Amino acid sequence: NYTAAISSEVCASMYNLDVVAKDITTTKDNTTRFFVLGQSSDNPTGDDKSLLMFTVDHREPGALCNALNVFAKHKINQTAINSRPSRQRQWHYMFFVEIIGHEQDANVSSALSEIKAYCLDLVVLGSYPRQSY
Repeated sequence: NYTAAISSEVCASMYNLDVVAKDITTTKDNTTRFFVLGQSSDNPTGDDKSLLMFTVDHREPGALCNALNVFAKHKINQTAINSRPSRQRQWHYMFFVEIIGHEQDANVSSALSEIKAYCLDLVVLGSYPRQSY
């Protein structure tokens, strides 16, 4: 089994995961979002999100803007964007973008094909049903 997660006990129960360690947080009012990693995505439900990871050529003016504009062009809302150093070279970053829609949705699929022109790397980390909080 290749599935692992850092999550609440409620989440572990929902996804039938074994709890290996409890109370690993340093802050009791922690609001960090967690997710389950697996080898495949859920099937489309009609109310989904997708998580993408990509890099752009930071030496190109507007590279990130050009990539993100593809989502607007295809009427796809971005709900989160985070950056982390890529470790490929100094001042080069990976972007993690969460969008509304499943990678199999027509508009998302078209956007993913188009955004490749602006990205050095693009990986769809997965698509999953939206959760209501």
